Amino acid sequence: SPREVNGDHHPLAVEADGVTVQTDEGPIRAKVAVGADGLHSQVRRWARLEREGRGRKRYGVRQHLRLAPGVAPLEWVDVELVAGAELYLTPVGPGEVNVAALCEREVARDLKGEGGWGGMLAKWIASSMRVDRFEGAEPLDDVRVTGPLRQVPSAVIADRVVLVGDAAGFLDGITGEGMSSSFTSARLAAEVHALPVAGMAAL
Repeated sequence: SPREVNGDHHPLAVEADGVTVQTDEGPIRAKVAVGADGLHSQVRRWARLEREGRGRKRYGVRQHLRLAPGVAPLEWVDVELVAGAELYLTPVGPGEVNVAALCEREVARDLKGEGGWGGMLAKWIASSMRVDRFEGAEPLDDVRVTGPLRQVPSAVIADRVVLVGDAAGFLDGITGEGMSSSFTSARLAAEVHALPVAGMAAL
């Protein structure tokens, strides 16, 4: 009979010859379950590979902005060290910029207070770059926060479970790092298990 990876109730069960994942569309059978479900991986927790992080607790914040008409677009990724954070400005389209910050927990808490992200971002921009470049900029989406970023699992494999991408561990964000490490770890996982992609349950 199927046995769960740990004693808690969850949709992943390990069997003698594979795994079964319960979904809204019914059970899915596979030889191996691949946990590719991000920074705060549920699969990692179900497989008892979760470990409490140590050291600095850093958080990431981001929002996309549309620059005002007539403002010269950014041509490269701009990284600035500002008070309590690293500020990343990345052009993502005509007149559009992804603004991201890596900061300590204490600074992240202040983002919820009076003025919040908008006030903090205005202060950071004023202290590091030409303010006129961002005058009249409009937000294109909501502010997103994630963290703590540092995730160091006890291992990346368990009985018929393998972790890839951010689920397999994360230290700190660098532009493009997430995609690169995810593709690399996925390729290595496929080679180790010698399984076709269709034989894996990607969660």
